[in-house]
Amino acid sequence: MTMVISRSLTAFVVQCLLAIIWSTCSVQLLAGATQNRLQWSKPIALPELTSEELVAVTFDTDVYSATQPQYQDVRLRDGEGQEVEFIVRHARGKRTVVEKRSWPANDIKLKTVGNNALEITLEIDTEKYPDWPLALRLSTPLKNFQHRVRLAASLDKADWVLLSEDLVFDYSQFMPVRDTELLLPADAETQLPEVPRYYQITIDEVTLEQQSQLMELTRNFQGKEETKRSERITVNRQPFRIDRIDLWNDEFQRDVPADLKVEYGLTVQQIESDDTKQETYVVISAQREPLTGMRLETPARNFSRSARVEVWREPARGGSTDPKKNWRRIGTAQLKSIDFRTLQEDQLAIGFSETRAVKYRLVIENADSSPLPVGRVVGIGPGYQAVFMAKPQESYRLDYANDSIEAPRYDTMAIRASLSEGFLPAAGILGDAEELDVAPEPVEPLWKRLLANGPFVSTVIAALVLMLGLGLYRAAHQIDAPPQK
Repeated sequence: MTMVISRSLTAFVVQCLLAIIWSTCSVQLLAGATQNRLQWSKPIALPELTSEELVAVTFDTDVYSATQPQYQDVRLRDGEGQEVEFIVRHARGKRTVVEKRSWPANDIKLKTVGNNALEITLEIDTEKYPDWPLALRLSTPLKNFQHRVRLAASLDKADWVLLSEDLVFDYSQFMPVRDTELLLPADAETQLPEVPRYYQITIDEVTLEQQSQLMELTRNFQGKEETKRSERITVNRQPFRIDRIDLWNDEFQRDVPADLKVEYGLTVQQIESDDTKQETYVVISAQREPLTGMRLETPARNFSRSARVEVWREPARGGSTDPKKNWRRIGTAQLKSIDFRTLQEDQLAIGFSETRAVKYRLVIENADSSPLPVGRVVGIGPGYQAVFMAKPQESYRLDYANDSIEAPRYDTMAIRASLSEGFLPAAGILGDAEELDVAPEPVEPLWKRLLANGPFVSTVIAALVLMLGLGLYRAAHQIDAPPQK
């Protein structure tokens, strides 16, 4: 009798346990049914279509700020709410590519003129290179020099026309500034009726006297007293060595397909300088745009500073509370701006691998110089777009924003084949965002939700304890029972 009651009670407990698990899972699955709902929707304005066409709609800041890193939570729907196949790719367009073409000078002849000057005469093959060069480049391995140079041209080596008078220089001792090109003036074509065959370069003070950075010090002593001291500085005579002379101009190639680079407006939140570390910190906020670089805008000129970009990572639970450890470096560069005579050079961008974040920091190393005044900071990166097949007389919308939804798996062979064949998609435009009726809530995996459910866990534990007690009771009863005959 006891055995029957024990077995019935055990079966009842198991049934109750299964019922609790089933009901809890059903509730969890029902709650997870809203997991596939997206929070925001944007209508897509299409051009006039007479047949089915490829359409590309480029994402905007609203989409970037609310979507997952790989845009898993983006969907396209037609007017009836049915999902439409699409692919996500870099925004594509056309841009003008400028390429330099250079060619060497021929028949170079040298002679010294006047007091320590050098005259170089060279010839080019105008039949092979019929275009006007934009500049002549002097290739030299030397550092730390400055020479005044005059450039003249002639059609017959008899009548010379002075085209320009400028400096070639290298100031590496003070700054990474160098210019060894002789630019032809914009009106050179008006000074000569055709492309000149001969050029003449005159370099003044071709041999420079340079004072050595080392000084020899001699001291004489008598006993412990110094009786004489002499200093000697070495002066080096450095000839201006030229390894090669090239001419170059620009060749233009238009309408080259390429990924478009987009500028994103960023917000400078805070600027502060640390005199101890000799650094300036620029804290920047963004909206999770796909950035591959930043460009600094500053009114300062003639500087060169090391800089880096860092991204803020939220600390993990139980992680370090030191905010300095939550900045991670993602890119470095040498920022410089040179505005000196004919030399104009700006390098104010820092590149890094593609990053989508909400908080960055630009760190500029000042050394002993004054901090740079910081104007705007502009984000640089690719644009992303959804490409799909659009039907005429059909409306479409872009739905997005859900932290837990997985990426769809569509058959996109027709779209990819059309793009690979060179078909250009028409441009669609996103409208204003509208919040959908049911907004999703972040949903964790089912096993995590079950473990976090207090009543469910308590019920399971109680049922297991009860089953264990019944099992022990049955075992003890079987041990004490007399053997059957």
